[in-house]
Amino acid sequence: MDSFFSEIDKLVQNKATVMLVEDDLWKRTELEEFCLTENLLCYSFVSADEAFTQLKVIKPDLIITDWKLPGTLDGIEFVKKTRKQYAKDVPILFMTACAEHDTHYKALEARATSFIDKLARIEILDEQIKSLLLFRTKGCKLDGITTPLLFKLFLSVFDLEVIKQLQIHSKKHFKAEQNIKKILTELDSQLLIKESKVRAVLNKHLNTSPQQFVISYRLYLASKMLLDGLSPQEISYSLGYKDDSNFFHAFKKKYKLSPKEYKLSKQPKTAGCIVN
Repeated sequence: MDSFFSEIDKLVQNKATVMLVEDDLWKRTELEEFCLTENLLCYSFVSADEAFTQLKVIKPDLIITDWKLPGTLDGIEFVKKTRKQYAKDVPILFMTACAEHDTHYKALEARATSFIDKLARIEILDEQIKSLLLFRTKGCKLDGITTPLLFKLFLSVFDLEVIKQLQIHSKKHFKAEQNIKKILTELDSQLLIKESKVRAVLNKHLNTSPQQFVISYRLYLASKMLLDGLSPQEISYSLGYKDDSNFFHAFKKKYKLSPKEYKLSKQPKTAGCIVN
């Protein structure tokens, strides 16, 4: 199933990815709708704590964060931690409704790329986002191609969208502790994709269930993270496994190799040198 995951990811990755951290429902919905209109892939989070755990998985092209957020990290601490542990070059747009210049100074000192008044008109925010994405992605846009594998499956446009959205939301809710029910509920409430439809599409095209699809996709992402240089222990933690041995068992069951063996198997083989 990994080749299928890879083809869907190619379609998704042709969109610029925005990570949105905003606890205000009205503002979050407004920005989500803006991203949808502009053909941007948006992963939204209520807290910076949750968003930070997903950075290495989502790999955003732009981060938009509010200042005051629930949890242990506020917007400024989130920016600091992101710059220190994740990425130095991803644009970060800092939003605040606070009029104090000191807050803006602290955000820039933490190495936010830019800041904007949270109450600014959507047109102004639009310009900021597009400028930052242009700097980062140089005009990334969705390519409407259908890959050979997807063509062979005779997927309708709607069925492809169902599977694509399931994959996107599985990536958003990456941790194993986050139940498949949560993903299916979100698809229903946000996109009006019923659970029965998801099950029917997966059964028809892939002969699998939502539970098995999500588990397999998470392990596929784990395999990509291995090749990106993360240790099995880091990946196990990111996936939400309480015991590394459970992750190792699940990984070996899927790939017939341990994480270490899998990584070694993907390394280019070098010819031996003959010394005269």
